Amino acid sequence: MKLLLSEEVFSRILIGILGLGIVCKIWWTFLYLRLVKETDNMNKTKSTQLRALMLQFEKKYQIKKGIQNIELFVDKHVNQMKVCGFHMQNANRISLSLAMISLIFSCVCGWWSYRGNGQIVQALQYLIEGVLIALILCGIHFIYDFDNQRENIIVNIQEYLENVFINKLEINNRQVVMTEKDKSDSIETEETDKTIENLEESMLFKELLEEIFP
Repeated sequence: MKLLLSEEVFSRILIGILGLGIVCKIWWTFLYLRLVKETDNMNKTKSTQLRALMLQFEKKYQIKKGIQNIELFVDKHVNQMKVCGFHMQNANRISLSLAMISLIFSCVCGWWSYRGNGQIVQALQYLIEGVLIALILCGIHFIYDFDNQRENIIVNIQEYLENVFINKLEINNRQVVMTEKDKSDSIETEETDKTIENLEESMLFKELLEEIFP
């Protein structure tokens, strides 16, 4: 614990926490921007999670002959999306979580330092540094609002499903029904032709018998 209480090590740990918060924010911002771009053109999306969403929607739509609450379906699926093991709905909490960690760490180190050598100045220095790092992380948290982008993603997916994807499913269903009907008509036509052929053969045979045995 003495190593943690040295000013140099303490500062390095806080800087590491701050750096981690910045990297996570940049990474998640990039992922959100990419996902917003993907949902703007769902027809050509390369996202496996968006494709899985459309496949799941298609299965439920076919089974239930429609989905009443598309917004709820999309919201639930977006909440279940994961990137690097984290749910997307928890991405916006990373900076705040790191801010809380820095506060707790600085308080513990300050208390331990005061208890060990009784120097309140050094303890306050630890606490002030932790508060500054926490404030910076909170500021990073509000730089880019993930919640607004998440709403944009949900709206884009919902509009695509309602205005485009459902129409595609309906057209496919009609084509399947027409194909099955054509097959049925074809089978009935073949059976009718065979029946007519059999009747013609029986009539010819009857006429032949009448000629042979008048």
